[in-house]
Amino acid sequence: MNIKVLITGANGQLGRSIKKIIEDFSDLQFMFLTSEQCDITDGDKFRKIIEDYNPDYLINAAAYTAVDQAESNEEDAMAVNAYALQNIGRAMAGKKCIHISSDYVYHLDKDVPYTEDMPLNAQGVYARSKAIGESILQRTSCDSIIIRTGWLYSEFGNNFLKTMLHLSETRNEINVVDDQWGCPTYATDLAYVILHIIHEDSKNKVSLKSWNKVYNYSNIGVTNWYEYACTIIKMAGKSLLINPIPSVLYPMPATRPPWGVLDTTKIKSEFSIEIPAWKVSLEKCIDILIN
Repeated sequence: MNIKVLITGANGQLGRSIKKIIEDFSDLQFMFLTSEQCDITDGDKFRKIIEDYNPDYLINAAAYTAVDQAESNEEDAMAVNAYALQNIGRAMAGKKCIHISSDYVYHLDKDVPYTEDMPLNAQGVYARSKAIGESILQRTSCDSIIIRTGWLYSEFGNNFLKTMLHLSETRNEINVVDDQWGCPTYATDLAYVILHIIHEDSKNKVSLKSWNKVYNYSNIGVTNWYEYACTIIKMAGKSLLINPIPSVLYPMPATRPPWGVLDTTKIKSEFSIEIPAWKVSLEKCIDILIN
């Protein structure tokens, strides 16, 4: 019997990255729904979709990710990132869901990698909406795994990597902040981890104790946006002068956490996975994009 996996937000970076690797998981049956096909903020319609498709697992990749726009569109951000998790939890009661959250929920005054048990200090509408969504889902009767990630990039959609490659073709010089630290996360790597968890769980190789927990995931390493930009340009063989600047010289509507480095020990040990270094995965993605 095929295990059915439903993916919401199928047109996003993660949804499209999952779709590109499903042949490696032929024992799973996948159903991809875009945000237009499946509005998670509409409780009645979403429940009907779950009744019709009857998935064993849901991967919630639907999200309001426009961090700056969220500051002036709080209602929309909260509807998708927070309150819709009540709809998901109710419709998936007795089933299992993997939900994607954000490193923004931490925003602590620390310079050590964040562990999942550290207190949250979400700043700004986007960050608060993700933190509230986590809390809502955890209070439902749906078994869930919440994965906090950040600095996501891929061959798809809009992201920092693709912006840098575009600027290398259209500009001679740019400024990039050098005082915000984190780690780039290749969406394909995250997709493999999610499907690995579901595959192993469907074979009863994952303990129920591994569910209803929060896990961090990013690629391995630490960098800042300036160093990340310089690495992209170098790996792509492009020419672009990049000047490092402090964040105060590049004000944005939403507050950015100065430190977003995630400790991934828990997810590695719990699910016996290896996580690639960020430069290794970045090189793979750049190769796909320019060749």
